[in-house]
Amino acid sequence: MKILVDSNIPFIAAGQIGEAWAVVILEQIIRQNIEGMTDVLYLQELLDRSACLDEDFWGKKLFACCRRIFRKTLSITVRDFDLSSELHRQYNDASPRDLFHAAVALNNNVNEVFSIDGTCFDMITGLNRTNINKLLASLNIQGTYTYERTNIFRSESV
Repeated sequence: MKILVDSNIPFIAAGQIGEAWAVVILEQIIRQNIEGMTDVLYLQELLDRSACLDEDFWGKKLFACCRRIFRKTLSITVRDFDLSSELHRQYNDASPRDLFHAAVALNNNVNEVFSIDGTCFDMITGLNRTNINKLLASLNIQGTYTYERTNIFRSESV
């Protein structure tokens, strides 16, 4: 399964919450059980968000980790800008930033996006926003986690 991973997933894995499901997803990408990829704008978001929080050092470390985790980083082209603009005309209530990521995914034949907050991905024809339970089930590890609003705890070793 090829999947574009939103920048919020590494933040969740490495952040104060440190949610186990996000760590497991990144582990599965490292093990190549998921063909997880990112795009250069998501990587930029890691640095930008960290700078805004005045946590520049932490952001640079997270950026470096993500460069190693994601073996494939999608480039951005003029074609992506054009498709993003077209998507914005169709889905004018959606986040322009998310529409841009959607355009990058579609132009690279990636039909799955893993995001916990990018609900606009649900509307876009040709894209599926993968939820946590679906992704864990596809890895046959859905029974090893219990989802609660703020966390997923390991109930047995993976």
